[in-house]
Amino acid sequence: VLRLAARAPRLTRAAPRRTSSGAQAMPKRAAAAASAADEGKPPAKSPAKKPKAAKPKPKAEKVVLDRDATPRADPSAVAAGAPLVRICLWNVGGVRALLKSDERRALLQRLLSEEQPDVLCLQEHKLQETHLAEVEADLRELAPSHTAHWAVSVPPAKKGYSGVVALVRDGIAAALPRGEGLTAIGRGVGGEVEGKGRKGKKKAQGDASIKSFFAAKDAAGGGDQAGGAAAGSDAATEAAAEAPCGLLSVHEGLGVPVALDRDYNIEGRVLTLDLGSFSLVLAYVPNSGQDLKRLDYRIDTWEEDLKAHLKALEELGKPVVYVGDLNVAHLDLDIWNVGAKHLAKSAGTTPQEREAMGRLLDAGFVDTFRALHPNARHAYTFWSVRAGNRPWNRGLRLDYCISSASMSPSAAETQLPRVVDSFILDHFNTNGDHAPVGCVVAVPPIEK
Repeated sequence: VLRLAARAPRLTRAAPRRTSSGAQAMPKRAAAAASAADEGKPPAKSPAKKPKAAKPKPKAEKVVLDRDATPRADPSAVAAGAPLVRICLWNVGGVRALLKSDERRALLQRLLSEEQPDVLCLQEHKLQETHLAEVEADLRELAPSHTAHWAVSVPPAKKGYSGVVALVRDGIAAALPRGEGLTAIGRGVGGEVEGKGRKGKKKAQGDASIKSFFAAKDAAGGGDQAGGAAAGSDAATEAAAEAPCGLLSVHEGLGVPVALDRDYNIEGRVLTLDLGSFSLVLAYVPNSGQDLKRLDYRIDTWEEDLKAHLKALEELGKPVVYVGDLNVAHLDLDIWNVGAKHLAKSAGTTPQEREAMGRLLDAGFVDTFRALHPNARHAYTFWSVRAGNRPWNRGLRLDYCISSASMSPSAAETQLPRVVDSFILDHFNTNGDHAPVGCVVAVPPIEK
């Protein structure tokens, strides 16, 4: 046994490695720390382990926001036999684009056929004055019984920007005195237009001031509307006799009796029509813009001037219907995602814009749709195309028919003029952006 033990190899610990100088070698990590200490540097930290990426939260399943029913009134029953003026409005985002689209042309023809509007107001037509004659002729093909009156953006404002147009039924327009109006011919389009720009704002604009806005008109004078029934013809006489009202004058811009010297008044944003028993104001309200760059201008200038314009018209003896893309979602009910943090900094949903709308209504005006449908949910007029919100009805209500309080749907049945119906035609919009809206006004019979 002793011999075997002596022959067995000894199990000894391995000798430490030595450097060339004979010093004992250190592990790499300890050596690095010692080297850093010699140089006066803190020892290098071990690389931190990357935290595991959080698992993305599952997206909430989209659901369609079901619109509450907002049944249409029967105007003939509510109005007790009074004549009716039917008004529709639609932000079309470019008239020429609409006319080039077979689908959208068909929608406009269907709107004209189903609603039979006496006045069809289109906002954001985006035309220059040089385009008016050609586009007016195209519109006459779609609406052969209506005459167009234009408000157009002119220099120094941007060309092909903003713009509104009122297509007025010929029987109503026949009351307009000869030579007045804002048709392409009335604006002097076809030759050079004199006095473009803010100063002396074109004699060619027709009724550029409304000093005689409510002066007595001779309906027998007839109109000189391009493409319409010839003044004094049997067709014109018959159409005028059947019309519920007459167009007595047309005025472009805000300001009574003369349009104000404001940037928005050369952007083609406003038309005011004297329809006999009431004034119709059509507007495309300035958007506060990206980063709200135009918010202060809109609140401090536009909103105050607009309210003053409406009140001045009332003081001249007639109530007002104010329609258009007003670029504001007034109530929580008018916003699909009310409470979202970004709304306070988004054009159309800022507290300042919503409060300005409230101040307008407090000044003696009525949101006619809400007067008839105060609690209707998910009744919107605009859906973001970029976000693809239309299929889910994730929208805003930006388009309105506002009236003087005396014309409210809640006024007495004997009160004329009076709004007897107000509606949203969202079934005309399947892809997003704006839907048409409208109202029906009962008016006193025209004295023959």
